[in-house]
Amino acid sequence: MSEQDKYAAMFQKLTGQTGTTETQEETDIIDTSNVTERGLPTTNSKCSKCDNDTAYWYLQQIRGADESE
Repeated sequence: MSEQDKYAAMFQKLTGQTGTTETQEETDIIDTSNVTERGLPTTNSKCSKCDNDTAYWYLQQIRGADESE
């Protein structure tokens, strides 16, 4: 039994409902774990935990008064 089937069975057991409706359809899952381009800016920085040499970064506004550059 796949992980998706396990979660669907748990959902149905807890709610008495299935997880899909007539208007939903299954789509293919695209594995992007091996994609090198993530669309984020990068910098060269060595990680002390995993020895990876590329770091991805982004700006995030966390409150209304904060301004990200």
